[in-house]
Amino acid sequence: MKTSRNMPGMVHHLAFRSDSKHEVDRVFAGVERLSGATVVDRPQYWTKYCPDYYAFFFNDSEGNRIEVVNYSRG
Repeated sequence: MKTSRNMPGMVHHLAFRSDSKHEVDRVFAGVERLSGATVVDRPQYWTKYCPDYYAFFFNDSEGNRIEVVNYSRG
């Protein structure tokens, strides 16, 4: 049986919250240099989550989806 990230109990992605938008951009620059990492979405505002939700997504060499994000919402 093939599994899907969308199945109940499966991990969709890992998210790491940064201290600033600048930090998101700094980490993105490093990820772009990683061998085996594939950028899925470049840094941008995702206003559907909240007005200042700034993040990017990438897949690591094992295919795991990872998010680096900054927002001020508590």
